[in-house]
Amino acid sequence: MTNLARTAPNNTTGVFTLQNYKDKGYRIHCNLDQVKALTGVEAKPEHRHFFTHSRGYVYLSKPYPTVEAGKDAAIRFFTLITGVQVYWDPDKK
Repeated sequence: MTNLARTAPNNTTGVFTLQNYKDKGYRIHCNLDQVKALTGVEAKPEHRHFFTHSRGYVYLSKPYPTVEAGKDAAIRFFTLITGVQVYWDPDKK
């Protein structure tokens, strides 16, 4: 299991790869290297079609209205593309 929680001072959402998007909400922004760094495995080939930006290397989700909605979407996304169970718990290191 992999924890998506991030408590670094420069992380405004507390969720790995979830970014504030121009006052329109929050979106998941990650690349294939970040997926492997987070989970320890590469994205499954059948799910690489999600990575459509920067010549098939970067994933940008639709905007989510809240951090909570974005966090839930990130958990589902990372679990889907890697098969690794992902969760969010800021109290665990």
